[in-house]
Amino acid sequence: MKKIVVRILTFFLIGCISPSGEGDKEFTVKNDGVFVPISYSINSKEVMNTFDLGEYETGSEPIAIRIDVRNNTLFPMTEMGLSFPEQVSKIFGFYNTAGDDGDYPGEGGTCTTVLQPAQSCQIVLSFYVAKSGEYFQEVLFSYKNLVEPDNRLVQLRILAGQPASLIFDDGQVSQFFFGNQVGLALKPVLERADLVEYQRTLLISNKGELKASSLDISLPTSCKSYDLDFEGDLSSYSKDSFPQQNFCSPWQYTHDCPSVLDVNESCHLTISFIPPNQDPLWGFDQVLEEVNYQARITASYINSPVSSGLTSLTGTFTTNSTTIQARFKTTKLEMDFGSEVIVGNRKADLFQIKNDGYREGELKMFVFSKDLTSNYHGKDKVYCKRFDADSNYLKCYNDDDFTEESTLADFPFIIAQRTQCFSAPEEDPVYIPIDASCVFDVIFQPSNEYLQRYDFKYNIAINYDSRFKGLETIKEVSLF
Repeated sequence: MKKIVVRILTFFLIGCISPSGEGDKEFTVKNDGVFVPISYSINSKEVMNTFDLGEYETGSEPIAIRIDVRNNTLFPMTEMGLSFPEQVSKIFGFYNTAGDDGDYPGEGGTCTTVLQPAQSCQIVLSFYVAKSGEYFQEVLFSYKNLVEPDNRLVQLRILAGQPASLIFDDGQVSQFFFGNQVGLALKPVLERADLVEYQRTLLISNKGELKASSLDISLPTSCKSYDLDFEGDLSSYSKDSFPQQNFCSPWQYTHDCPSVLDVNESCHLTISFIPPNQDPLWGFDQVLEEVNYQARITASYINSPVSSGLTSLTGTFTTNSTTIQARFKTTKLEMDFGSEVIVGNRKADLFQIKNDGYREGELKMFVFSKDLTSNYHGKDKVYCKRFDADSNYLKCYNDDDFTEESTLADFPFIIAQRTQCFSAPEEDPVYIPIDASCVFDVIFQPSNEYLQRYDFKYNIAINYDSRFKGLETIKEVSLF
């Protein structure tokens, strides 16, 4: 038998040598399939001694592992098969949609026990697990070549787990702001008069059990203002360098996130913001006192191999670029003392003013201005403030130097504070906190001098210290 094999191989070699007779010539020994008689591949990737099958979402449907087998020799391979030397609790097996134990070559497989030369077939395995973890399974490929049986032992590896889950920082926050939160509503505000670039760096972490793939960061924005496109460093900014625009781009971002974020890996996302309504930097014809800016940062990714679409991690940035100071207003449109009040009688009404701004403020005085439609002969303008620390009544004067005190003939109203909001000259200033209110009584007492019918109409303004940048800044606004 040994002599026959030697003679056959000698014949094959001689047949491959080109005839010689004209000097040295190149010749080729055809050895296809000699070293790798049968090759195995999964998803066009050659299977060596170990093969990583990737990831599997725990509890999802069983997956089919399709192994392509190719005969690289010039003779048939027989007695082909695949077995599991030590099967891992039936987690791996031959694919069978019926749910029972499958048989070689698995449902949809085309391999038999014989594979002809230069032909391919397929073996289909299955994997299913309900518990997260890293799983390994040895599979034994066996066949018989022209001479003797042969086999190859391959270790398959797969990671099973819950889908990838991206979070910001500690996972408790998805809403971010620039500036400081003020008032009962914790409204985020920043000073528009400051030339400041605001930045915040967020940590994005994968706290799931599988990789986050196809990771992409995007930042659509929105705002209501005249906005500027900006580049470069702050020292180069000027209103001439950045003309007024009709689009919104006050937000910029950079990140170091890869397209695939592995389990327990993190990356950094930095958001930069400069409020375009800064004043007086830009010198716009129309200065916008307060603008709300918002940005929605989105990290979209595929969270598992069986995901049908993108999952996203979304964070919202918001801020209000404004002048940080006290602002007082009232919700009352007018005080009505009725159509008729008899001379010598009194009638009272009240109104409330509230600090609706972003810093505590100090009330200075009320300014009453006679309406042009009023036909009585009292003073055109009266100034009222508190002078006596032992009394809650305000004193009114006909001049802002407070030298000529008003009489009921000059000004037929008496003003008193219900809450301690005005301070007397010898007292410490009373600063009205954000969202706090003050209540005032207004008593109408027409003078005995008015012996004919008159219409009494006044407009009321409040003079106060807005404490802009912590400094005394006097403002006066109309209440009603």
